[in-house]
Amino acid sequence: MIYYIKGFVDEIQEDGVVIDCNDIGYKICMTQRDMQKLGNKSEKVKIYTYQQVREDGTLLYGFLNKEELNIFKMLISVSGVGPKAAISILSTVSASDFILAVVTNNEKMIVKAQGVGKKNCTKDNIRVKG
Repeated sequence: MIYYIKGFVDEIQEDGVVIDCNDIGYKICMTQRDMQKLGNKSEKVKIYTYQQVREDGTLLYGFLNKEELNIFKMLISVSGVGPKAAISILSTVSASDFILAVVTNNEKMIVKAQGVGKKNCTKDNIRVKG
């Protein structure tokens, strides 16, 4: 498993970034929120990753902090929430706002994300550690 990648931003794409790490380009799917925080190409970045291995390929999902990575892992463990929906949620709300929304049953905040319905955002479906 790849825990993190440290390198330079080579390219920012619609759904993620390419990080140049020792002359190897890693495509990492990221939230819009995190991609906006990335610096310029001369700045080194550290991206925590989740590696998804499927029949049709391997994908890397990346986050600028461990908290969002942990929320992402929690989200994809929920029935009906895949990586795309989890990325969509974390593009819409920060990790701390998401936890607050779950604890207070504020489903309106969570369903703002594309591909997320009310049935996915109840406390029974999403467990918050704390």
